[in-house]
Amino acid sequence: MTPFLSLVANDLLRRFGTDMSRVTVVFPGKRASLFLSDHLAKQAGGPVWAPRYQTIAELFAEASPCTEADPIMTVCRLHAIYSRLVENPYDLDRFYGWGEILLADFDDVDKHMADARRLFANVGDLHALSDATYLTPEQEAAIARFFDGFSVEANTQLKENFLRLWRVMFDLYTQLRQSLRADGLMYAGQMQRDVAERLAKGEALGSDERTYVFVGFNVLNDVEARLFEVLRERGQALFYWDFDRHYTDRPEQEAYTFMHANLKRFPSALPTDAGFDNLTNPAKRLRVVAAPGSNIQARSVPDWLANNLTVNERETAVVLCDEGLRSPVVHSLPTRGEAKPRAVNITMGFPLVDTPVFGFVASLLNLQTEGWNPTTLSFLSTFVDRVRNQPLGPLVDESHWLHHVEGTALLLDYLTAACERLAEAFAAVGVADAFGQQANPHGVFAQLYNEALFQVHATLVRLRTLVDEGGLAIETPTMARLLRGILQKKSIPFHGEPATGLQVMGLLETRALDFRHVLLLSAGEGTLPRNEADLSLIPHGLREAFGLTTVRHKMAVYAYYFYRLVQRAERVTITFDSSTNSAHGKGEVSRFVRQLLAETNLQIETVALRAPQQPTETPTLEAVKDIRVMNILHNLYAGPHATPLSPSAINRYLDCKMSFYLRYVANIKPIDTPADAFDPRIMGTVFHKACELFYSKLATKKQSQWVEADDFAPFLDEADKRNLRLQRLVVEAMQEVCPPTFGDVGAAASGTVLVARHVITEYLRRLLICDRARAPFEMVAMEKKHYLLMDVATNSGPIKVEVGGIIDRIDRKDGQLRVLDYKTGGHASDVSSVDILVSPSNNKRPSYAFQTFLYSLCLLRKGATEPIQPALFFVPNARQADYDPGILFKSNKNGFTVTDFARFADEFEDKLRSVLEELFDPNVPFSQNANAKNDFCRNCDFKVLCGRQPKD
Repeated sequence: MTPFLSLVANDLLRRFGTDMSRVTVVFPGKRASLFLSDHLAKQAGGPVWAPRYQTIAELFAEASPCTEADPIMTVCRLHAIYSRLVENPYDLDRFYGWGEILLADFDDVDKHMADARRLFANVGDLHALSDATYLTPEQEAAIARFFDGFSVEANTQLKENFLRLWRVMFDLYTQLRQSLRADGLMYAGQMQRDVAERLAKGEALGSDERTYVFVGFNVLNDVEARLFEVLRERGQALFYWDFDRHYTDRPEQEAYTFMHANLKRFPSALPTDAGFDNLTNPAKRLRVVAAPGSNIQARSVPDWLANNLTVNERETAVVLCDEGLRSPVVHSLPTRGEAKPRAVNITMGFPLVDTPVFGFVASLLNLQTEGWNPTTLSFLSTFVDRVRNQPLGPLVDESHWLHHVEGTALLLDYLTAACERLAEAFAAVGVADAFGQQANPHGVFAQLYNEALFQVHATLVRLRTLVDEGGLAIETPTMARLLRGILQKKSIPFHGEPATGLQVMGLLETRALDFRHVLLLSAGEGTLPRNEADLSLIPHGLREAFGLTTVRHKMAVYAYYFYRLVQRAERVTITFDSSTNSAHGKGEVSRFVRQLLAETNLQIETVALRAPQQPTETPTLEAVKDIRVMNILHNLYAGPHATPLSPSAINRYLDCKMSFYLRYVANIKPIDTPADAFDPRIMGTVFHKACELFYSKLATKKQSQWVEADDFAPFLDEADKRNLRLQRLVVEAMQEVCPPTFGDVGAAASGTVLVARHVITEYLRRLLICDRARAPFEMVAMEKKHYLLMDVATNSGPIKVEVGGIIDRIDRKDGQLRVLDYKTGGHASDVSSVDILVSPSNNKRPSYAFQTFLYSLCLLRKGATEPIQPALFFVPNARQADYDPGILFKSNKNGFTVTDFARFADEFEDKLRSVLEELFDPNVPFSQNANAKNDFCRNCDFKVLCGRQPKD
């Protein structure tokens, strides 16, 4: 295989010798120049005065007296023009996406030198079509078809909106061009059209003695073709086309769509028999691999490299048809062993949105715009934590970002300063150290993150300049959305210098390049060619009639670059996603591969990758009670400064011993983020406080603990539809309980605070209705601590352990004490036996009943002589005044409500003591719940750490 650029180098040396100081080599992109220089140096055998290298875009820019306009500024200027042309225009935030599409359309119009006046013909001009001799029949038919559906009767709102914009399209186009030109600016297409028109009028392009060598082009737009024609006629141009006879002999082949016209209009400087018959070489080895998913393709790269990495590594290429595989492929590259490349060269853009730099800046942006509470003049804690938890968060001191700024200009200054602090941190500690060497195996990410930071900083500076110059007079929320949208669309370029090591690139980056061994990833139908709609406001029929870029052009481009990548390679492995639920593809190999199978006699091996189906078992966690653990247990619950064992702690132990160990023995606490909005925990706390406030205020007013039915009349007045008295109690409870990040919970409350206030008020009303039906009764205590000291036998001797907690409410009626626990969530469960209360393996264990049984035991053993009724008041269930919060003991079909706990006390105490003895038994380790599919595991704080999270 002789690479195409080697053929070009040989011919250039034959024509110009080693002095190419007056030669400019023009490529479609930058990358090929590095390879051509290498071929020139090798073939010359000595010093070479290398030619000048330019991309076609750089050549046009150099030939223009104007400067290329900044895209952001251009869209902003376009919006200003649009706002003058239409009534009730959209604001910049909503227009910006349209503006980018409009600018791309105008760029395409100019690059194809289309007549914009005719293209943007107005509906009102249709009557002149019959006399429109300036239109070709195809253009006339296309315009007629386009406007055929826009009758007055049939107009929809969508059509009206489109027509509203279409009516001013020509004015937008012309006024934007005039506005930019007046300031010495042009967008790319405008600049290239201007250069092509001036060249056609006889202006020179640089020196008349310079030769322009065009290498590796395929589809040409009109400005490029005009440039080629002028230079050809002046004798200043050479053309080197890369192709293969396999498809040039087949006019119907997509890859040949443009090459035929190119060879005819601009004959090749190389003879057609000089190395252009490679595709059907029988020595070529092709392999097609079906892989069930994208990631498995990325993970196959190391195995492929082990067998295909060439000694000269740059002769090996991994080409990605789906750019979403960039990160998986780079992370899959081997870092050790014979398959490890000595160097990796990435030549495709990387999405800025996938870098931690974007995440850090976006979190700061959200902090300032969404995370600021103007009522409390403080940040919402969740937004602060998001900044702190960013990978780059620790690199920038909080003093640089934990303050609020007002206004668009100050927001941009704030973000710019944060980027500069980040740059200082990168310089001080190095990017590799900042992220860990394991995240930077080939050194590519250091370049990536530095470039990402530069791109963000440059964007911020450009926006700040536009604000200062008055071209971007928008409010802060609009600026935030605009900035976020701009950054999300940015791609970070890898320039690929020097061209050494394994080449990782996209398909379009392979232009003019040849490799001995190629791995083409994700070459499925839908990704090769990519199945995507044109983002354009110019309908397809008009685009085709006026010679603009269409899907057909794009398909032909993909076909050409596929065939030319394969034609000189010795070994080609093509993989595709065979799963039918892939994001882009259809589970089929690209039609280009099927064409190879049908049109050539090449031996193409087909194989399928399958992920091994190996059932994985989550290892069982267990913590042995060694001396250290036993000492912690004794110090916690049996020492001189012991902490009482609460019902919730015992419940946790019964549901999962490992969860108890992690929370209380290992002292691993879940992240307790201060709430910024109401959650069930806050709702319950406010309700408890409101109940306590009601009865404490009532007792103070009456100077008595007795509650009569008449006491509820002012609060349950049917005329008070808004429950204003109860609302005031709830507001008072909120003011005591809620964190300041909630803002005003009173008269100025809004949003979720109002909703929560309404719900809690309704809960309180339901409780009071039930209490009124129960009255008269005596309120004995509210929110009081009650504990019981129990004797527990252990291997080292008897110990005393205190159990108990805070009882929500104790009341008395007709000689009976009632232990009442409020529940604003959950559901009631029947108790079938005392044993089920302490059965750790039962998924439906009535843990709430265990809690109130434990409180009842505390009261009974502390000397209560009256019957004790344990009860659970589930507020959502209390819809009627006769709601019974008693616990149903249902060991048979009949069942009964527990009204005297004493009959269960001894058995319950024995069971509880057995649980405590097991807790302090060194021979019983802390283990996981035997049944992973249970409600406790589903809601456990440690479900991820434990690895036993149930799958829904």
